[in-house]
Amino acid sequence: MISAIFLSLVYLGIAYIGASSSTLSFTSGADTLSEVANNYFGLPGNFLFGLVVIFACLPTAVGLLSSCAWYFNKLFPSISYKFFLLFFVVFSATVANIGLEKLIQFSVPVLNVVYPVIIALILLSFINKYITCDEIVYRGVVGMTLLVSLNDGLTAFNPNWDYINPFVTLPFSDLGFSWILPAVIVGVIAKGVSLMVIHLKK
Repeated sequence: MISAIFLSLVYLGIAYIGASSSTLSFTSGADTLSEVANNYFGLPGNFLFGLVVIFACLPTAVGLLSSCAWYFNKLFPSISYKFFLLFFVVFSATVANIGLEKLIQFSVPVLNVVYPVIIALILLSFINKYITCDEIVYRGVVGMTLLVSLNDGLTAFNPNWDYINPFVTLPFSDLGFSWILPAVIVGVIAKGVSLMVIHLKK
């Protein structure tokens, strides 16, 4: 609980820095934080900022690398854990040197596809406590969510690949939640179909 409170304070501070420096022309948040540290503390500030980033990211990097290597070693026992670990270290170092801006350009479209599906699954798991969601509901909601979110992801790559908005403007599309209404509609229909199937089986 204490760590969560302090971590929240850290992120609130970062959010405040980002909001108060929105008029500055930086390409990424890293540049913004670096410049803020340099502005207040000079060269030692940049050094301190670098140390903070290292100590903040190193445990996460170690955990991710070891868990990925462990998982793939279990998946392919013939290949050693050390090989997978070395592979992921080299791969991560290579990708990291592409640059934050390029990584964001690539990751945003992918996240536009993946996140809505994950959110839909989480919401279904919560709703399932009150309204039983069977396989039909899950498949319908996730399928529709994936269809819409895939369009959002493709549009993020190339606006000309938009295959939904030229025909209909979905609500909340400007907020990145264009999948919500279609998912709800399909979920209700799927629930109705599910109830009909159960009734016919009786």
